[in-house]
Amino acid sequence: MGLDKDTKRDWANLPEGPAGSIAERILSDDVADYVRFRATCAAWRACTVEPSAHSVLDRQFHPRRWIMLPSTLNAARRLFLNVFTGERVRVRLPDPHHCYVLGHTAEGLVLLCRKDTYIVQLLNPLTERLADLPSATTLLEERPNLDFIIPLAGHLSNDDSLSFEWSLDEELEEFSLRGAGFADDSTIALLFGFSDVAFAKPGDKSWTTQPDISPPVLSAFPFAGRFYCVTEKDIFVVETTANQQPQLVEVASYKLDVPVERFLKIYHNADMLVSFSHLFSDHNGSFEDKYRVYGANLETGELIRMKGLDGHAMFICPYNTCSIWVLALVSPMIKADTIYVCWGYKSSGRPIVEAFHTLDGSVERPNLDAGDILLTIYHVMSVLLN
Repeated sequence: MGLDKDTKRDWANLPEGPAGSIAERILSDDVADYVRFRATCAAWRACTVEPSAHSVLDRQFHPRRWIMLPSTLNAARRLFLNVFTGERVRVRLPDPHHCYVLGHTAEGLVLLCRKDTYIVQLLNPLTERLADLPSATTLLEERPNLDFIIPLAGHLSNDDSLSFEWSLDEELEEFSLRGAGFADDSTIALLFGFSDVAFAKPGDKSWTTQPDISPPVLSAFPFAGRFYCVTEKDIFVVETTANQQPQLVEVASYKLDVPVERFLKIYHNADMLVSFSHLFSDHNGSFEDKYRVYGANLETGELIRMKGLDGHAMFICPYNTCSIWVLALVSPMIKADTIYVCWGYKSSGRPIVEAFHTLDGSVERPNLDAGDILLTIYHVMSVLLN
């Protein structure tokens, strides 16, 4: 029987069962929408779980689709971007006068370091839950020069090396987090500097570090509940066992048909997609970047050449392994199966961007409209590039 057109639903008095079911569906999709759902009225809050009652380690409350954008003049309120919808929200972080913002994990959590105690903290920016990790003094204590900050420092000659020591505060001011995420339900793994990997979980007294891994770790990221590190020839997983320190274990070894210049990553559902950038020479002897996409089978260690990005788009920096992966649907300006290479800006202030279409290999230079998410992401990548 249909409702009379003048009949109004009393949503505030929606029965607890249906309201709870709706809340569960919303939470499985996006914790930000779940927080908004609870904020609607007292009745809906009463029949749903309070996010702040759960540990920051609880994966169901992680803002997985959100990334933190670089700091603006108002450093206390950081802008977060939903890479699935293009939505942007401002979130208040702890006072920057009292803590360093080291970066964010792939799960959307923020890594902080208190300036008074140097305790590293893990923050869920949407539920405001915090967890203490070991002190930064145990993370950086063996870093005598700038290798932990500047990836290029590892390529300096002995004559050019920067041998002076920095204070811990100076190190934290310039800390370069290249990748972070969960290795299991409680262990956080970090990739920073030239090729340093570190692990810790709440309650640990110190960080477990593996500095200067050789060949260098080019990229690191969580996938399917585990944390992976990739070098120019191997893929490692972080193994965590009770009463033992985490360690890197090789799960795949590969060889490509052309030299690898750099590694970039994306992942989606049950598949891991990896993209390698190669330096090709044309018939005139000049060089240009090309990109190939491979799927990694972690059981066999094989890399399988693939076409496309499963309908997604990836933004990359040409000089490092920073990347942002988004659904093409977030903007009509973003094309599916396309790698956007962010080169910086012209003297006029116009962005320089190349769009490499992975299905047919064509390249174009798109126009970026003011206010569009494509331009927002480009600005983010340009900051990371610099």
